[in-house]
Amino acid sequence: MQIIEKLKNENDPEAQKALSEISKELLEKISREGLGYMSKTDLETFIFHLYLKNLSSSISDYDLMTLFKITPTKLRSIEMNRSVKYQQLELENNENRLLLITFFDNAIQKNAFELPDNENGNVRFYVPNSHIYRIIEKYIVDQGSSPNYRPNPKQMEIRYDCLISLLEEVYSKQCDVTGNNNWKRILNKSLCVDLKNRDKIKNASDSVESMLTAFKENLKEEGFKYLAEKTLVTMRNVLKKQIGME
Repeated sequence: MQIIEKLKNENDPEAQKALSEISKELLEKISREGLGYMSKTDLETFIFHLYLKNLSSSISDYDLMTLFKITPTKLRSIEMNRSVKYQQLELENNENRLLLITFFDNAIQKNAFELPDNENGNVRFYVPNSHIYRIIEKYIVDQGSSPNYRPNPKQMEIRYDCLISLLEEVYSKQCDVTGNNNWKRILNKSLCVDLKNRDKIKNASDSVESMLTAFKENLKEEGFKYLAEKTLVTMRNVLKKQIGME
């Protein structure tokens, strides 16, 4: 695991500086408030915050779970507590803006946006980080809208126009590396491909449905025709018996 190996490396100045800062801030916190004052949850959240604050390299969820020996549910809980206690949600905050730029750069390049509802123009995407989720959620609510909450707490579904408004705000001070709004072209291309695929599926589905409907109608016609013929034959045979023709 890279992050643990990095922290163990005594010849890595960045890692040693990070560990020094973590130890210093932790000791200051304990000296100021005492262990008896801090709950287990508060202490866990603070230590988690110190590690992420002082380690400049990005750390995956898997690495964090391995480092702290915690489950995905516990990781999400600590991330949420950290976001509430130690982080702001405003887009004006440079750290938040950089987080969102990194997140959306990756999401746009990987075509990570889906169109679950073509008619209402909603866009769905995966947000692995609880703090990023809360930043986006606050922005959407401030715009007078709200996400469509999903069973998966890391999935976000919002209106397409809200997504574009958010991206305009995020990239307003820092466009992509080419210095233009290339993200718009890539995003729209990604969504158009998804929309075309959905149209193909819908057209195929409509075609199958039409075929089944026609088959059902024909079957009904043929069924009634067969039933009528059999009824007439039966009535004719009964009548013959009654008048002694058989």
